[in-house]
Amino acid sequence: MKKENTLVGVLYWFCSISFYFLIIWIVVAISFEVFTQDGKVGDFSSGSHHSIGYQMPVKFSISPKKPMYNNELFKLEKEGINTLGQSYSSGTGTYVKPITSEDSLDFKSIVSIHNKDMVDHYEFTSTQLVSNGFITVNPKTMVNKFLIIVRSYLGLLILLLVFLFLKRIFKALKTNFLFSQKLYKSINLIGILLICYVLLNSIINFILGIDLPYVSISPLDYNLKYVTISMNPRLDFDFVLFLIGFMLLVLSTLLNKGNQIQHENDLTI
Repeated sequence: MKKENTLVGVLYWFCSISFYFLIIWIVVAISFEVFTQDGKVGDFSSGSHHSIGYQMPVKFSISPKKPMYNNELFKLEKEGINTLGQSYSSGTGTYVKPITSEDSLDFKSIVSIHNKDMVDHYEFTSTQLVSNGFITVNPKTMVNKFLIIVRSYLGLLILLLVFLFLKRIFKALKTNFLFSQKLYKSINLIGILLICYVLLNSIINFILGIDLPYVSISPLDYNLKYVTISMNPRLDFDFVLFLIGFMLLVLSTLLNKGNQIQHENDLTI
């Protein structure tokens, strides 16, 4: 029982410190938003600001034109430590397949995995490179600007509420290590908050993406175009977080049912 109380106490203090730290973080972020013109104070920058824009989730797609897949090998020739005490190495890189003058007629770009030695460890099999990321955009309409600001601070606000309910849960467990109706409601609210955050975040991303079909990077001279780079908006649906929220709802229901059975047993006795 003593170990349980110690663990609950540690978790309570962790949630309390995290809760008040998040309050300070949100106040500082809002202060940078309201009282600065560019989100900067000295060398410190807030990262997101109404003057420069906010992050929006996109899927990056890179398609090389007429690619040659030819990995590069590295031959170490010298290594040591410089005058600053930093280690360094130097050498020469060579392609696995020698490149001839005729290759420029058949290929337009080279896609390479750069090996650290003279062994070719992997083979490139993808003709399109896809990855999830973010771009910074500054909406010009009031509706989109409002939505992207809400999305930018929504995660912090939800996390603040989660730590608030966790703090209450562990505080109650410190007093009485039993699952009561109050604990059921707190766990249930945390589950609802997580599910609502995932859904609301995805809905906002969908609305914002309507006015941003895709972003591309292309050379002014089409003859120089050796790679196609495009960025398409994505919903950024966090399935894991949604599943955790759903499991918390199920857990809270089971705890509530168990609490009712325990209460009925106590009345029977």
